[in-house]
Amino acid sequence: MRFTLDIAKLPDGSYSAALANIDQFGKVAPIPPSDFEYAGTRLWMKWGRTDTLYEGTMENGKLIGTWWQGGGGFPLTFERDPAR
Repeated sequence: MRFTLDIAKLPDGSYSAALANIDQFGKVAPIPPSDFEYAGTRLWMKWGRTDTLYEGTMENGKLIGTWWQGGGGFPLTFERDPAR
């Protein structure tokens, strides 16, 4: 599966995020997490309706972490799109 993740710093200094699964949902708008924390190098996002969680840390320009869903987890790394 391929995901896109957008993280934005808001004018008040807080952050927001939205995730899209482009293989399953096509061009559906990204879905913001119901819970979101971003501090230092640590990021944590949860989507309560689907009991899905992602937690990771920034390392060498990549977000390296684990995607948790359905009672198990698998490694998932986000990399910046070189075109942006």
